[in-house]
Amino acid sequence: MKGMVFTGFLEMVENQFGFVTASKIVNESNLQSKGVYTSVGTYDHKEIVNLVVSLSNNTGIPIPDLLEAFGKYLFAMLAKSYPQMINRDAGLFAFLSKIDNYIHPEVLKLYPDAELPRFSVINYTESELVLTYHSARKMEHLALGLFKGSIDHFSETATVDMEPLSTGDTKFILRK
Repeated sequence: MKGMVFTGFLEMVENQFGFVTASKIVNESNLQSKGVYTSVGTYDHKEIVNLVVSLSNNTGIPIPDLLEAFGKYLFAMLAKSYPQMINRDAGLFAFLSKIDNYIHPEVLKLYPDAELPRFSVINYTESELVLTYHSARKMEHLALGLFKGSIDHFSETATVDMEPLSTGDTKFILRK
């Protein structure tokens, strides 16, 4: 997992819970990296899992809620860092429908060794977008937060629902 995810997570923790909490979860998580991340580095995704579990233990906030909150934070961070990848004029659904065909190839140009989830478009109409999330990492609550962050970013009124599938994938249904 790319270091920018780790640096973004620790930045969110520091902003929302304070430096002491951020330092505490790094120390408690027994990280191979010792919690020293660069935005372009690549790290074992289990480290982010350990950090989120530690944060949950320290705050009492359920892990899915923390991942969702981080997803929203991460989208805002990515939109600020890479505005050229987000065409606001196209709209929310047009943007989200191009994750695998445009956004992820652009990400791979910047970070060739990134291991990205896949999003398959199942249905795309003016009022509904249905996507399937495929990832061995099972970070669907992070993806949910990213979707909610994109709704905020585009200032559109939409809902997003998440349904687990028997395949182990997750279906996301966005409706306007």
